[in-house]
Amino acid sequence: MMKYNIFYILATVLFIIWVVGYIVYDVGGFFHFTFLLAVIILLLKLIRDHIR
Repeated sequence: MMKYNIFYILATVLFIIWVVGYIVYDVGGFFHFTFLLAVIILLLKLIRDHIR
């Protein structure tokens, strides 16, 4: 059961990285960095809440 959760989280992270990588070509710079940081913080919070 735990393995499937890890694979699901990994797939979600890779998808988000791909989307953000696509966005950076259009926007770029500071907005891209802050958006990426916010997504990472949100993911970590979701993972921590899910583990508990």
